[in-house]
Amino acid sequence: MVVTIDNFFGVYLLNSVNERHKGACYIGFTVNPERRIKQHNSGKEKGGARKTDKKRPWKMVLITHGFPSKIAALRFEWAWQHPQVSTRLNHLSKRERGEKEFDYRIRILSEMLNTAPWKRLPLTVQWLNQEYNRHLDHEPPKHMPVTYGPVRARLRRHKFDGEAAADDYDTQSSEDEDESDDYDSDECVPLFQRLMQKKQPKKPTTIKNSHHKCYICQEEHSSPAHFFLGCLESTCKMFSHSKCLAHEFLRQEGTERHKLVPVQGKCPACSQVLLWGDLIRKHHGYHQQFQH
Repeated sequence: MVVTIDNFFGVYLLNSVNERHKGACYIGFTVNPERRIKQHNSGKEKGGARKTDKKRPWKMVLITHGFPSKIAALRFEWAWQHPQVSTRLNHLSKRERGEKEFDYRIRILSEMLNTAPWKRLPLTVQWLNQEYNRHLDHEPPKHMPVTYGPVRARLRRHKFDGEAAADDYDTQSSEDEDESDDYDSDECVPLFQRLMQKKQPKKPTTIKNSHHKCYICQEEHSSPAHFFLGCLESTCKMFSHSKCLAHEFLRQEGTERHKLVPVQGKCPACSQVLLWGDLIRKHHGYHQQFQH
């Protein structure tokens, strides 16, 4: 089954199947896995990376997704690419003699998933190719599922005129759009444009939601950054703004002033223990595969 996900930010691992370069690996960031592997295998003229051009064809074997933003995913990508330079990972041993590059990259990934700040994020480790599936050296935190099978990104088209982004999505790969090594500017709002928008005074975008009222603040309005999350218990009708619920979970943990992302908490209505990652996954449209 192909899982379709909204607001996709992923960091992937490629493995070369070129006979001359078999076993070579590459780590990259993408908002569209299907399109990105096609670009890598089509060459740098078609949007592939320079570093992968001579070692194609490639297989995308694993992707870690669920990052709250593009910046968070890019930081994860950089640390995975450069563990000896990262201040959070430079205590790890270098690639050992005789250790395959694939095994080394998986070893580093296993450590990253159990290292702050990444260990608190609602990440999912997804094996895309069963042939390469193996156990991670260290089990990830319990709120991070390890899943199997292909994944598809559903992309939101942004507007830059100060209006709310339209609710239309694109699940097709666009071969004529470039996605470079460092930026996915076709789908993500470029940083300079976001900064320019901040300089221009405008009313915040709010959406009147007639179906839900925040259980915590009692407000009915929501926004793209202040969306509603619902309890996963089928008989519970609790809905809350994501920010309100995050603060409530952090308050329960006793870490409200020190952390930004909760790991879990009790529903304020029914006291059901909820994993923050599962709430976010349900919001992005793919919680059903993690239900017990």
